[in-house]
Parts: sequence; C-alpha cells; structure tokens
Amino acid sequence: MYNKNILRSIVFLTYGIFTVLIIIIFSILYYNVNLSLYEFIATITSVLVYLFVFTILAFKVLINSSKMEKDILIKENAVEKSINPIGFIDMDYKFIDVNNAFLNLWGYDDKRDVSGRTIFDFFKREKRTREIVQTLISEGRWEGEAKCVKKDGTEFPSLLSANLVLDKDDKTLGIMGSAMDITKYKEAENAIIDGKIAAENANKAKTEFLRNASHELRTPLNSIIGFSSILIDNRDSEPLTENQLKYIKIVLKNGDHLLKVFNDILSIADIDLRKTEIHTRPFNILEAIKDIEEALRPFADSKKIKLAFDVDPDLEIINGDREKLKQTLYNLTENAITFTPQNGSVSLTARKIKDYIEISIKDTGIGISQEDKSRLFLPFVQLDGSTTRKYDGLGLGLTIAQNFIEAHNGDIWVESEINKGSTFTFKIPTNLQLSEN
Repeated sequence: MYNKNILRSIVFLTYGIFTVLIIIIFSILYYNVNLSLYEFIATITSVLVYLFVFTILAFKVLINSSKMEKDILIKENAVEKSINPIGFIDMDYKFIDVNNAFLNLWGYDDKRDVSGRTIFDFFKREKRTREIVQTLISEGRWEGEAKCVKKDGTEFPSLLSANLVLDKDDKTLGIMGSAMDITKYKEAENAIIDGKIAAENANKAKTEFLRNASHELRTPLNSIIGFSSILIDNRDSEPLTENQLKYIKIVLKNGDHLLKVFNDILSIADIDLRKTEIHTRPFNILEAIKDIEEALRPFADSKKIKLAFDVDPDLEIINGDREKLKQTLYNLTENAITFTPQNGSVSLTARKIKDYIEISIKDTGIGISQEDKSRLFLPFVQLDGSTTRKYDGLGLGLTIAQNFIEAHNGDIWVESEINKGSTFTFKIPTNLQLSEN
C-alpha cells in the first residue's frame, strides 16, 4: 500500500526515463538506418504517445490496486480486532477462518485447531443447529439464541447473528457469523424472574393473611352490629337513656363502616388471588337501586347534597350477582357523595339499551385530571395521597367496582373535568348465563 503522490511521482519519473531512452535509441537508429527526418519524427511521436497512454493506465491500475489493498486490509483488521467472535464457514459447514475473539470465547489457542472442523462441534444441539442453517440458507440470514460448547465441554448461551456470503453473481460462497456470550444477561434475567416469583409469593401470602384476618374480624364484628341493632330497637330490654342510645348509635355506625372496610379488603384479596367468582341469578335491579338510595340518603343529607335517581321503569329482572352489583353501585355512589362539596348534587341514571343495562353516577364534585385518570382504578390509590387529605377511605372502591363489572362481561369508564364533576358509567349485559349452583 503506497501513498498516492509517491505513486504518481514514481510513474511519471519512469515515463521520463523511458522517454529519454526511446529518443536516444531512435536517434542511433536514425543515423544507422536509412530513415527520412519525417519518418523519424512520426515514429518517435507515435511511440511516445503510446508510452504516455500506457503510463496513465498503469498509474490508474496501481491506484486502484492500492485502494483495494487498503480496503481489504481495513476489513481484515476490522474482523481480526473485533471484540465479537466472528467465523467464516464453507457450504460443507466447516470453518475456514475465525478471529481471535472466537478463539478466546471457545477456549482454543490456535486457528488451526478450529479450521476444518464442522459447526456441530461448537454447538450443543445438532438438530437445532441444522434447523438454524436451513433457515439461514432459505432466508439469507438468521439471528437468535443458541447453546454453545467450549473446548473443555463447558456450555454457555450465546446470541448469534449469521448471513450468507455471496459473490458478484449472487452465488453463495459460504457463511459469516458472529456471536456474543450472554451468560451474564441470562443470570440477571433469571435473578429478575426469581425475584419476581419471590415477590409474588410474598404478596400472595400477605393477601391470604389479609383475607383470613378480615374473615376472623368480621365474625365478632357482626355480633357487635347485631346486638347494637337489638339495643336500638329496644324490643326485649328496658328503655335506654338518651346518652346510652347516642353511644349505641355511634357503635352501630362505626361498626357498619368497619364491616364495609373488611368487605372491601376481602374483595380486593379475592381479586389479587384470582378468586373472584360471580353467582349469576335473576334479581330485581330496581329493588337493588332502591336499597342503595335508602342506605346513602342519610350520608347525602348530612352534606346537604341533592341525591336523585332516574331509573327506567322497564328495568326489573336481570341476570347477575346481586351482592356484587349492589357493592359496585354503593361504592360508586358513595364516592360521588364523598368527593362532592356541600350543596352539590349526585344523580344515578339507569337505562336499558338493547340487551344491556347502562348505569351512570354523575356528581358536581372536585373532578379528576387527565393525568390522574390513569391511576384511578389502581388498588390502594387515593388521588389525594397527602397526610392531610380531606377524604377518608382505602382507595379500593373503584378497583373492586371495575373487577366486578368486568366479571359480568361489562365495561366501566369515567368522564370528568376539574372543579366541574365526574360521571362514572358502566354497562353490563342483562341476560348473562345463570350459574349452575
């Protein structure tokens, strides 16, 4: 490989030397051979022209040859000094050449130890290797993972990339492939998987504990609520004093609240454990909505919120899980009242649309930002997560509602605007298949 300026100097110096020699030779011939002056000038001019053309062509050939030599050298260095193992294989699947990185990865000392050996000596599964080669031949290239075997028998995972080497007529000359040891990546991947499994098991154990604890706590709580109700009814005991009645009502109110919390925890635990089941039975949806109205009317009145119900009279019997749909309606309506300031309004609208029932709960509350909508149905999320938040709750109601609606093959969505209010709407089929039990 030579510098272009040096080549030009050498070529034209040679041209000058040959020119001088030709003039000298023809001068001698002129004096010794019977040539006219015209013949002498014509002959020497022709020779010099041909010599000049030949010199130019020779210069171009040398330049191209030098460029080709440089390109080949660059490519050879690029392959040889690459940190990735690279190998060349003929169509008999035998190695022609490999670089030093290949030798280092597979544990060989000399290229002669690899040259002439088939690729099946370097990969774990021959059948899999043949499938890779067939795909490579048919498609022209292949990329993927493969199990490799070092000289000492050690196996390691690798990421392979191979393509066919073609001549200018698109005739296949062989295969060029490169590899990368991905042992560390696989170890990290396995560690992540193991960690994920451990986390899932720990979360499952936690959820099981919450579920069992809620069951255990709900039993005595039901007794407290039941006996409190008996005392308030005052049927089989002496009349209570005004203070006693006040305290019993506080116990009953907080007992009902605590029972709802336990029910929500049980529901979310069932969701986490994939144990949510619906028991589809015919029931009167009008009566269920009436129960919700009666249960939440005191709460709405305490905040001076106008609570309205607009229900299609044609809605009567539908197929569904009565308790889960009542819990959904309760959660959505209670949320609407909770997040609506005093003197606001909350309305529930129910309509039958073909084979579906569509229920909307609309409020004039604080509204939800577009950014917060993405977190709305996540469990244990309160959009006001500060330590001084104004609203109580565990942040489970919407998650439970979404799960119950989807279990009924339905959809739930929200439309909202900050400081103007929100509308939660869900739609479920009215003719779900009845449960067998």
